[in-house]
Order: sequence, then C-alpha cells, then structure tokens
Amino acid sequence: MPIRIQIVQTKCLTLLRAVVKSWQKQETDMSRAPKSGFAFHCHHDVLVEFVWDYDERVRDIEQNKPKREVELRLRLFKMIPEERLPRGYKRVHKARAADGKARAADGKAWAADGKARTAYDKAWAAYDKARAAYGKARAAHLLRHDARFGRLHTELCPKCPWDGTTIFPSNS
Repeated sequence: MPIRIQIVQTKCLTLLRAVVKSWQKQETDMSRAPKSGFAFHCHHDVLVEFVWDYDERVRDIEQNKPKREVELRLRLFKMIPEERLPRGYKRVHKARAADGKARAADGKAWAADGKARTAYDKAWAAYDKARAAYGKARAAHLLRHDARFGRLHTELCPKCPWDGTTIFPSNS
C-alpha cells in the first residue's frame, strides 16, 4: 500500500508541475503585448478602426486574402501614431486600453478558476465599466465618418484608392 501512495503522489506532483509551467507560459505570452491602437485600412471597407493586434492582422492578410490584394492591403494598413489622433480619439484609445486590460484580467481569472472567482467578478465589472466608456466615446466621435482624419489619411496613405467605402472601388 505505501508504494501505491508514493506512485499517486508522484503523478500528482508531475501534474502540478505541468500546471505551474502552463501558467508561467501564459504569463510570458501575455508580457509580449501586441501592437494595438487605431489604424487606417485594417479592413478594405472601413477607413479607421481600432486594431487589437497589428502583427496578427498582417499575418491574416498574408495568409488568407487573395494574392492580388495583399500588396495593396499591406501598403495601406497603417497604425496611426497616438500623438496624431484627434483629441477625442485619445479618450477612445484609453477606454479601449482599459477594455483590453480588463479582458486580460478576465482571462487570467478564468484560468485560475475556483480560487479566482472573486477576482473574476471584479475583472468582469471592470470590463463592463471600460466597455461602457468605450461605447460612449466611440458613439460620440463616429469613427468611420470623422472628417478630421482626411488630411492625416492623405499624408499617411499617399496614392490611396479609398473612395469613402472601400480600397477596392472597382469591386464595389
């Protein structure tokens, strides 16, 4: 009987080490924050929108879009420097950042499960609050139709075929 207990203890320790290693990997992965913010032409039919992960979107364009569209999409897909955003959009950007942090906190809490239930509830409350702030800021500034981006767009995206609805006007 003592041998059985020892085997079970060894298996439990191995499992526990694997769980701890997984948590450490998640923390390392989360420390490599994606490049996020407002960008021109993340999608062909939206002039300005918030991008959660620039590099992920570039990979998606390279791997999943028609070959004839890739060069144009990558040339026009540009992050807008935060200091160049119109004043109202900085509030939207901050609200989005808070929303992202709340989502990350929510994900961590979910992984930790039982012990983290209280933290999960707090993270969800923070997420709701940040999401509401983002919604108010976004509605107030009508991202897709704001004329203040006109000159900045012309400067950052020269020779751009954007017609107000798409970067592929001949496909409309």
